[in-house]
Order: sequence, then structure tokens, then C-alpha cells
Amino acid sequence: MFPFPAPSSLSPAKCHATYGTIGHLDSNQLPKKKGKPWATLQSSSHRFLQKVDLIFPEKLKDTINDAISKLETPVYHRVFMSLENILEKGIDGFFWTYVKSGKVMMLSEGSSETGNVLQIYRGQLTMWLEKEAYERAGIIGKPHGVKGSRGLKPRWIVEVDLMTPSMVHGKKGFDRLMYAARNVFNNSMPWILCSISSASTPDPDPLSKFQPYRRIINPVETEGVDLSIPPLEPTPDMIADRDEFDNFATETYEWLSLIRLQSPRVEAGDEVDPYLSLYRTPGDDGPMESTQVFKISWTGLVSSEWAQKTLTAIFLAAPSKSWFSFSAGSISKGRSRDTSEVTVLRPSNSPGEYVLWDIKGPEAE
Repeated sequence: MFPFPAPSSLSPAKCHATYGTIGHLDSNQLPKKKGKPWATLQSSSHRFLQKVDLIFPEKLKDTINDAISKLETPVYHRVFMSLENILEKGIDGFFWTYVKSGKVMMLSEGSSETGNVLQIYRGQLTMWLEKEAYERAGIIGKPHGVKGSRGLKPRWIVEVDLMTPSMVHGKKGFDRLMYAARNVFNNSMPWILCSISSASTPDPDPLSKFQPYRRIINPVETEGVDLSIPPLEPTPDMIADRDEFDNFATETYEWLSLIRLQSPRVEAGDEVDPYLSLYRTPGDDGPMESTQVFKISWTGLVSSEWAQKTLTAIFLAAPSKSWFSFSAGSISKGRSRDTSEVTVLRPSNSPGEYVLWDIKGPEAE
């Protein structure tokens, strides 16, 4: 008998593909969060991003590089702190400077399926806890995971809004949280964090006393590769027929993913033995344009706000008849390492349109 893997307490990953039009974009302000693809980038499953990929043809190289040079370079820190350090008293401390102001996003090391993992985003504290730690902490939460699939080791999730006026030292609810920080979560743990806003670093910086390791995320450009370009714009018939659109979306997303993986299967003139791979570029049964395609990547903790600014800048800079693809993958908090991801394709000859793939990983809320 082959051993079966232990069932996960989380829902399986899901992908939703949509096609739509983008409203007016202004270089001086971010688009409204209500419309796609901006609302998707701002959703809870895409807040902590770890990898951003930008794919574009050769004729856009100078334009893209010029647009990127004008963007703010993302920075993140790795630091060891306890929860008590984060909630420390003092108007000039870390809590009031970063957490209470909603300027920071931070995530502790670990998995949301095992151990205790903590996360702070815009003043919202989320804690994934083992049963023992939850009971000792004495704070109110709810069971975590799909009902009926939590196994023999149930887990709990606690959510606290630290932005509310009552969440200050001396108030009952906050003191209960401080008790848990001093008696249950009192060990120093590794965190990664970055600033959400582009505001300047305070002086003195309360983070500096914890000796953080600062990491600058510079864009990395891969060498251009000659590719056969498939049809990248859905026809009216595809848009009207959901099955046809799903086939188009699946084939196009697979092609873009292979480019991100730098697979030789999408290169022009690839003649791999079909015994090894049956993959063929979509539309290869007819004449196809061949051009060099480049990829620029950012790897490290970045916020969805930065990703939104970057995507907006690329939309405004790219010529109306050119295509490009923008992908942002989140940090996985589960053992399966399946991540949530957003991919946006601006089709060629379609300046105000987009194809969006919204992939929600198992731990997506």
C-alpha cells in the first residue's frame, strides 16, 4: 500500500480568468481600488508579495527601462523581534511609529498550518496559533481551516485591529494582548517587514535598535530570447463563449509561465523530441511572429501598493499597440508552498483592455 499524504485543512487553489477594460489612468494618483485589476492586487491574498515578473517584447525595452528607472526602489528588512518588542510603550517606539500609523507590513517565520505565525498589515494583527498557545494566550479567536478537515491538531486564528483608539496601553483589551505577548509569545522570532507608504524613515528610527538587515530589491533583467508569439488578444467569439475563453486563457497563461521559468520549449525553432515534451506554442499551426522577449524580475518582500504603482506606470508608458505581461506572486504561509498570484496581460492592439488571472492559493482568505 502506498501512504497517502495527510489531508490539508485548507481549500485547494483556484484560478479565475477574466477579461475587461481599464478606466482612465492618472500618473499623479493610484487607480481606484474598486475596479479590476487594481482591486485584485489589493485583496488580502496578494498583500505580501515575494516575486514580480514583467515580460515584454524587444521594441518596448527602452520604454520599460525608462519607466522603471523613475520608480521607487523597493526595500525590505529582516529582523528578530518579540511581540512585546512590537507592542512596546512609548510615543517614539516601534508600535506608535510603524504599527499604529499603519505604515508597515510584517510577517513572522513559519507556516500557517504548523506552529505559531504572526502577521501585521496596516495595523491589523493576525495570528495563526496552535491550540495550546491559543488557550494559554487567553485572547478570543476562531477555528482555522475548512470545517470538518481540521484533523487531530486543530488550529486557531486571532485577528486584532491595533488601529482602533481602544488599542493602547492601559486599556483592557490591549493589556490582555500584552499579557499574551509577555507570557506566551515572549520569544524573539525572525520577521520580514517593509514600509507600505513611501514616507521618509523617521529619525531616530525605533527599528534600528533591533539591528535589522536591510535588503534593496534591484530589478534583474534576463537576456532576450527569440520566441514565436502566439495570438495574445481574445477574439469577440472567445469573449462571447466562456469555454473558448477558458481555453485561450489556459494556453496563454501556460505560455507566459514557461517564459517566466525560462523554459526552452517556447523558443522559436524548438524541436524537442515529442517523447520528452508534447508542448507546442498556441497557434503554431499558422504563421507566427518571431521576436526577442525580455523579462525583468524583482525578488523579495514588496507590498501590493508598490506593485500597483509599477503596473500603472507600465500601462501609461507602453505604446498602445504593444503587449506586455505583469505577474505578482505572494509569499506562501502553508506547507504546500502553493502561492497566490496575479497575472495581468495587456493584449496587443488593445490599449484599454486586459486579461487577468487571479490565482488564490490554499491559504487565501
